[in-house]
Amino acid sequence: MWREGTCFPYGGAPGNTACSATSTFNKGKRLCYCLTSLIQIEQDEPEGFQLVQVSDDSSSMDAAVFSKVIQMNGPSLDIYRFGGCVSSVIGPATDRVYWGAVNPDPFNPTVRWRELDPSPVPFAGHTVTMTAGTIDRQRFLVLGGVNSCDDSATYMSFLWIWSIGKDGNDGTWDKLPPIPDPCGLAFHSANSFSGRMMVFGGRRGTSGSGCDSNKRVSSTLWLFDIYENTWTERATTGDAYGVWGHASEYYWDSRQWEGLFLHGGRLQDGSIDKKLRWISASAGSRDPVDFQTISDTGPQRMFHTLLTFRDDGGDPPDFVERLKVMGGVRSTGPDWRIPEFAYDETWTIGPEGHRSSEWNWDQSNFSYPDANGVWGQAGLDWGSSSILQLGGCRGTTCDLTNDLYLYKNAGQTAPVFLWLLGVVLLMYADQAC
Repeated sequence: MWREGTCFPYGGAPGNTACSATSTFNKGKRLCYCLTSLIQIEQDEPEGFQLVQVSDDSSSMDAAVFSKVIQMNGPSLDIYRFGGCVSSVIGPATDRVYWGAVNPDPFNPTVRWRELDPSPVPFAGHTVTMTAGTIDRQRFLVLGGVNSCDDSATYMSFLWIWSIGKDGNDGTWDKLPPIPDPCGLAFHSANSFSGRMMVFGGRRGTSGSGCDSNKRVSSTLWLFDIYENTWTERATTGDAYGVWGHASEYYWDSRQWEGLFLHGGRLQDGSIDKKLRWISASAGSRDPVDFQTISDTGPQRMFHTLLTFRDDGGDPPDFVERLKVMGGVRSTGPDWRIPEFAYDETWTIGPEGHRSSEWNWDQSNFSYPDANGVWGQAGLDWGSSSILQLGGCRGTTCDLTNDLYLYKNAGQTAPVFLWLLGVVLLMYADQAC
């Protein structure tokens, strides 16, 4: 906090001492501004959803459903968008990749999109996770997906690694060993942590050895070793199941939890799951992975987002755990692209108290801005209390959108500085503030 008497060199950063005869600013003219009165007010940021306005110099970007968005490494809010089905929910997938520079101004957020070199193949219903990079380059794993969203879609088993400079240039795509499912996989989940990528569930294709319409829902848990480039199928115990169109979120906290949360999705019998499950990442390489049910009373959703809210506080600092479920549909008919319901609701789940084992659901007062509901959107969490939601389908008829929303949690504040009349005095050469 700047105090009264703080001095600002002309064209420079503020200091904490008064200007003096030995001060030298602005090419030796010893010029400074001094504050005679300064007030800082903490103003509440808007809570809920804010539409992020597209900058005038932004590249045009196709609206898409089942695309993926991931944050660039580092403190900025720059993001990449990969693929998605364009023109309609039965349209072709795109190979376009975009870099979005987001200005998270709490009262007027903006984004500027820039199109990068395309991916080797079009993707939709794929996954994108970050993996180890270098100071100058970032690397991402892109797995599976379909090349279109109609009935003729090809389900892919490709695993690509995309390496790109932090300026968005010199992108390279290289193939890694494909996932060992001959049918291909889409609408699965994938999360990277501790040198591994954990892949679960998904919808399988019908072309290939042993692939048919009765085996379309995967219940397999795959583990990819990022350093060894090897795949391992993991044995499972507990409340294991087959599902696709679900949502997952990597999670860790001060209670030594590390693993994945899984929620929703379409089950083998066509019903929509409502359970929240937990997979621990601490199981040894030969131990079965246990699926634990945290809650069986959640909302029934598929093609939604599940993202983490972290609230830092306490002494010593601790995390208050919260998860957000946003948007999604319920689709139980023979054509999964024609849902019965699309949802604009936002749900929160977390423990009742610090170190509590009881987790309860609460419906937020802040619904998705589109009352018709949004599904198939891309999402990510950023910071402790911010979430981005991009694109997807509006309503049950899938009106494609390219809107980018920034969701802010309650209780955040932004500093606003008010300079009162007579704040700034120009002081010369041999005078002090």
